[in-house]
Amino acid sequence: MRISRIATFANWCITTVTAVIALGFVGLALKDIPITALSNANPEIIQVAILSVYISCWAYGTSIDTKIQGGIYADDPQGGRVRTGSIVAVAFLAVISVILLSVRSNEVYFALALAAFTTIDVLGWLYLRYWLLPGIIKASRDKFEDEDDYYGQMILNKVASQIIGDWKWRRQIPLALIVLLIILIAVFPRLHEIVAENVHKLVPALPSETIRPLLQDFLLLAFVLVSELWHFGVRLSTLLTIRVLNEMEEKFTLEPAIGRDRSRKPRGRRRRSSG
Repeated sequence: MRISRIATFANWCITTVTAVIALGFVGLALKDIPITALSNANPEIIQVAILSVYISCWAYGTSIDTKIQGGIYADDPQGGRVRTGSIVAVAFLAVISVILLSVRSNEVYFALALAAFTTIDVLGWLYLRYWLLPGIIKASRDKFEDEDDYYGQMILNKVASQIIGDWKWRRQIPLALIVLLIILIAVFPRLHEIVAENVHKLVPALPSETIRPLLQDFLLLAFVLVSELWHFGVRLSTLLTIRVLNEMEEKFTLEPAIGRDRSRKPRGRRRRSSG
């Protein structure tokens, strides 16, 4: 099927690029760190661990997204051709990820690289929302409507809401604030002491000397948790919806509401959506 070519290409890119990046984060970061440091709360090791988890979650989650989309999109006006924009987006994310790795020891450069990474991620999503997916979604919706496939229409709407829905703007607000705070702390070292001292006052068991070097890692962890837990929550909602609708489709037939044309059109067999 034409759509499967796009899904296959996307999964191949995600798996290959993120695997290399994740291994790079771990390998390059640990090669100069003595084994004895592993027993201490070494900020660099914590940072590498968080970044590796983030990249892995991003890769796994995006693979789920492409699988879901490949199972519901019924047509592509451009015949399943892989767009240049998709290749460029993956390439830019890969480059910024490598830069993020290479500047990890410099707080200012790392903060700016993280800001660049999130910016490109948002731009990639905008590309999906306004250029790549609208034509595919419309063609798929037209096909489902023509075949009176009401279950297909509902699943398509749910998937489209997850992939290009406004919820990502709401998630981006706290992410942007966290990135801004990371940048401010990196640019103004005095903020390290101010924040560390205030945290120590709230939690006396944590000395400010311990908090200060780990502050950026705590913020990075907050960024990853907000980003991935929020996104996986939306993915779970989509998967559960698809599963329920697939089970309903096996037992029930939907009919148009009163006042609409009840004539039945011949229906092709739609592939079962993943869920």
